[in-house]
Amino acid sequence: MRDSGAFCPNTPDMTRNATLDALKVVLAATIVGLHGHVLLDVAPGTSHFLENYLFRLAVPVFFIINGYYFFQMLERRGSWATWGSRIAIFYLTWSLVYSYYIWQQAKGPLGLLSTMVVGYWHLWYLPATLLAGGVVYLLRRWSTPWLLAAIALAYLAGLCVQYAGNYHLFEGTRLDALLQKDSVHRNFAFFGFPMFAIGFLLARTQLEQRVSRGTLVLALALGLAGVVAEYLVNQQLGLAPTQSIDLLVGLPLACTAMFLLAVQARTHSSSARLTELSAVIFFVHPLFLKNLPRAGLDSPTMVVLASLACCLLVAPLVIRLNQRWRVFI
Repeated sequence: MRDSGAFCPNTPDMTRNATLDALKVVLAATIVGLHGHVLLDVAPGTSHFLENYLFRLAVPVFFIINGYYFFQMLERRGSWATWGSRIAIFYLTWSLVYSYYIWQQAKGPLGLLSTMVVGYWHLWYLPATLLAGGVVYLLRRWSTPWLLAAIALAYLAGLCVQYAGNYHLFEGTRLDALLQKDSVHRNFAFFGFPMFAIGFLLARTQLEQRVSRGTLVLALALGLAGVVAEYLVNQQLGLAPTQSIDLLVGLPLACTAMFLLAVQARTHSSSARLTELSAVIFFVHPLFLKNLPRAGLDSPTMVVLASLACCLLVAPLVIRLNQRWRVFI
C-alpha cells in the first residue's frame, strides 16, 4: 500500500484532497519554525508564542489525519500489520539517517535503547503513531461515547502531567525531575492516542458531512482563542518561556476544525507531491537546523528560512529515492 505512511495516508486508488495536502506542507513548515526558534533574534516574545502555542497545532493535525485514514484503511479490509510495518520501516530508516546524532545523545547502550524506544527528537512521532494506531485498533469496536471518554481522560491526564512539571508542583523531588522530561507527557498515550482516535472517530461518524462550514469556522476561532487565552494565563502566572508546552486546552477543538475545513474543501488532485514534500520537510529539516549554524549562520530566523530552502532543494532526491526503495515517506 503505497500511501500508508505517516504523511501519505491516502491510497493510490483514491482521489487526493489538494487542500489537505497543501495544509500538510504549511504545517510541516511551522514545525521547522518551532524547532528552529524562528524570530527569536527579532522578537523573542512573538517567537515564544509561535513556538509553544500557535505552531503546536501541527503535530496534532497530523495525528488526526492519520487516524482518519486509518479508519478508511480498515474499512477497505486493509491489514493493521501491513500499516504498522510500513511505519516501523520508516522509523528504522530515519533512525539510521540520524544514527550519528542518536549515538551522541545516547551515550551508551542503555541510553541508545531508551532513545530508540522514545524516538530521537522529531522521530518520536513515528513510534507514537504506531502505538496509537495499535491502541485504536484494539478499541475500534468501542461505542463513540466510550471512545470519546477515553480520549478525554488520556488528554486531560497528559495536560495535568505536563503542567505539573512546568509549574514544578513537586519541586525538590525525584518526581519533579521526571516530569521535566518531554517524553513523560509527549507520547503515544497522552498525545498520540487522543488525537489519532479523534481522526478515527471523525471518519467513522463522517462528521464533515453533517456539520456546516460556518460552524467549523466558529469552532476554529474558539479553539485558537483558547490557545491565545492559555498563553496569556501562563504569561500572567509567570511560566518560564523555556518550559516546553505540547498539549494545550484549545488544541483538540482547533485542530479538529482545521482538519475538517480542509476535508470539506474537496479540491481534487491525482498527485501526491505535496504530501511527499511535507514528509521531506518534516523528516529532513533537523539535519539543516543542526548544521547550518556551523556554516556561519547565527540568526535563528535565517537558519529556519535556509533550512526550508534546503529541504525544497533535496526534496526531489528524497522523493526519487523513495520511489525506488519505499522506505522514506
